[in-house]
Amino acid sequence: MQAHQWSWTEAGWRGVNSSDPNLVLFFGARGRHATRCLSHLRSFPFDKIKIDRCFISGPSIGGASVAIVLAIAGLAKHLGIPTTAEGIETRQQLQQVKALGCSEMQGFRFSPLPRVDEVAQLLRARLDRETVGLDLRRRA
Repeated sequence: MQAHQWSWTEAGWRGVNSSDPNLVLFFGARGRHATRCLSHLRSFPFDKIKIDRCFISGPSIGGASVAIVLAIAGLAKHLGIPTTAEGIETRQQLQQVKALGCSEMQGFRFSPLPRVDEVAQLLRARLDRETVGLDLRRRA
């Protein structure tokens, strides 16, 4: 986001009410992203903070990743914002992120990747639901 866009974006989000879509802050590990994330916490009404899988991946969470996840989860708890840890694949990872204070988790541990034929079936079913009841005749 460019500096000249910031004030417009900030003003726009301040006008958002609770019936509008959720605003989620994503903590990744690329460049200065984390610094920007922290500054955005003061400016926007976030509904959730997501922690990138790069802090979770591997057989167990260790070293600096523990400190980072603990800090983000603690900050979110203090601000009253739920925290989602991405990339949970094992029971050990699940137990670790719970112990570190994350309130929500997502990953293959909960929902493995569907097969291609399953995805195609889900998409067809959704399309069928969305087109049921539509008047497809050309209007004059």
